Amino acid sequence: MVRACNLLTQVASPKCFSVLSLFYRVAALQMTKTSEEFGPERELWQTYLSIHLEKGLDLQVAWARWIVEQRELLPSPGARSDYIELVESGCDETILATIVYALRSSGTMGQFWNHLAGPPEQRIKFREKLEAACDAIELFVGSAEPLPEEGFTEIGRIAPTRLVAELRILSRVSELAELLASDLRVRSLEDLFRLLLVSYVKRSTGRWRDRNCSALIGEVIRSQDYDEVAQRMWRHRNFDRLPEGFKKFTAFLFAMGRVVDLQT
Repeated sequence: MVRACNLLTQVASPKCFSVLSLFYRVAALQMTKTSEEFGPERELWQTYLSIHLEKGLDLQVAWARWIVEQRELLPSPGARSDYIELVESGCDETILATIVYALRSSGTMGQFWNHLAGPPEQRIKFREKLEAACDAIELFVGSAEPLPEEGFTEIGRIAPTRLVAELRILSRVSELAELLASDLRVRSLEDLFRLLLVSYVKRSTGRWRDRNCSALIGEVIRSQDYDEVAQRMWRHRNFDRLPEGFKKFTAFLFAMGRVVDLQT
């Protein structure tokens, strides 16, 4: 988990570094905190809001509008009722809506995930070729006077320095996907976000709430046969193998939900 957080800081842009460094600190906190002990989480949230305010975006207003849209995307009255019940039982709607959105989007992102977190021999060769290409480009242009990126942009080309940076980011993303797949032992993004949903609901409400979770999951993955019994069986098969790092990440989401609740 520590290595994954370090990779996140490498993948992110410099403007996001302060947020990700705070994320690392918060994700490592213990799970037995009271509502008065969320100082680092509050700092993370305020930093995140301020970055977007500098860009002219009031994130709290935009997110409130987005949450309503996500709720309305649940076409079934039953699923929407279960969603509202979870919010009323202790789940922060910002966090819940984000997880549901991620679960809904996991299908479209799945192919990219499977490519990056595919067979180990392919991942290794992929990164080796990327790094070799970066080294070759840097060697070729290293002795030349660097030209401003704007000059390349004007003629519709990518500056060599920018190209190297993007290729190295892709290499880090591949390594990050591998770490998440091995550390969390998930086979797909759908599995990852399903585990996250159920774990977050349990942390926030104190109960597994298989009926509510099965209604949301069944609606999002479009499975009419997915019911409370199927959810309970799936949970028993999967939750015993979760590492401690996953529980800490769930605790982080819970803490962020509390902070957002206190400031809205």
